[in-house]
Amino acid sequence: MAIRIFWLFNTAIWNVVTMTRILTQMFNYDFVNIFFAILGPFALIYQIKAFYQKMKE
Repeated sequence: MAIRIFWLFNTAIWNVVTMTRILTQMFNYDFVNIFFAILGPFALIYQIKAFYQKMKE
């Protein structure tokens, strides 16, 4: 149970960091920001799916 909470906490931090990068550096089109902007939504969807799978176990 503790591992699941820890994993969810890390997921939440990753999502906040990703969204913050996209929102605060929207107009700074370097490679890293484009990379984060493209992968952010896919990472979120993947994390939600993985979370449900972990909860089912």
